[in-house]
Amino acid sequence: MAGPLPAENCAHVLARAAAGLVAPEMEITDVTTVIGYLNSMQAAVSSGYGNNNDLYLPLTTETALAANPDALMDRINLLLLGGQMSSTLRSEVEGAVNAITIPAGGDPVAMNNALLTRAQTAIFLTVASPEYTAQH
Repeated sequence: MAGPLPAENCAHVLARAAAGLVAPEMEITDVTTVIGYLNSMQAAVSSGYGNNNDLYLPLTTETALAANPDALMDRINLLLLGGQMSSTLRSEVEGAVNAITIPAGGDPVAMNNALLTRAQTAIFLTVASPEYTAQH
C-alpha cells in the first residue's frame, strides 16, 4: 500500500461540506481528521498498530480468498459492513482488487505478497468508505 494520502484526495469532503451536507455528529470532522483517520487505518491494515506494531490483523483467511475477489468481497462485506455493502462500493473495491495482478511463474513469495496486497487493499478501501465510517 502507498504512503499517506495527500489532502487533495479528500476534495469530495470539502465539496459536501460546502453544499451544506453535514450531520451533527460529523460536524467535528474536518480534512485533518479525515486524513488522520485514513493514515491510521492504512498503517493498521498494512503493518499493525501500537508499540512495535504489536496489534495487527492476521489476514490469513483474507489472503487465501484474494485469488477470488468475489469471495474476498463477500467476506469483507459480512465482517465490516454486516452484509450491507452497496453494489457501487463493492464494484469499486473489487475493481481495485482486480487491478492488483497475481504474478505468474510460480514464485510463491511474489504470489503471496500480491494476494496479501489485494486483501489489505480491499479492507482499507472499505474502512475508508463513507458506508463504513458512518456506521462505526
